Amino acid sequence: GVGGGAGGRAGGGAGVGQGGGWGRSRGHGAVTGGGRGAGPVRGGRGATGQASSIELLGGLGLFADIRDKGIVAPLYHFRDRPSGELIAEFDHGVLADDTAFPYAFQYEQYKVVDSIIAHLGATDLVDIRFSCRVTGIAEDADRVAVTIDNEAGETETVRAPYVVGCDGARSVVREPGG
Repeated sequence: GVGGGAGGRAGGGAGVGQGGGWGRSRGHGAVTGGGRGAGPVRGGRGATGQASSIELLGGLGLFADIRDKGIVAPLYHFRDRPSGELIAEFDHGVLADDTAFPYAFQYEQYKVVDSIIAHLGATDLVDIRFSCRVTGIAEDADRVAVTIDNEAGETETVRAPYVVGCDGARSVVREPGG
């Protein structure tokens, strides 16, 4: 993830960074976000969202855009791979009193990210950058400075009140925090 502009926040990586960016930009200041690759990672990522993820997307006004494009799965089956035998079944309906989304939702992560980016692009409070690499983080009493190598190969520093690291297990953003 990369840092935020004037008064901004930072986020990055997959759907979490973009979703967080969308949420922060809705009346809470500028956001810069993006990732190391040329765009959202296609394939090979999670495809099933549980109630808490769906609630986040619903609260941001994004779930309505994708609901009819994915698969609503009120039942979740655990099966033995070799035999196909059903080992356990989870009925999300038992959550009906606790959430408006008592089901799993199957929709590839990159498609969720594409939808979020489409919404983020609709505001001038968001700067989405891909092909950027975070190379350093420095913190003082008031701000965080994120050093990035941008798409042009130039090094730049983006400053923000805080940084959100959503860039995976080998996160440069998370490293300084321990």
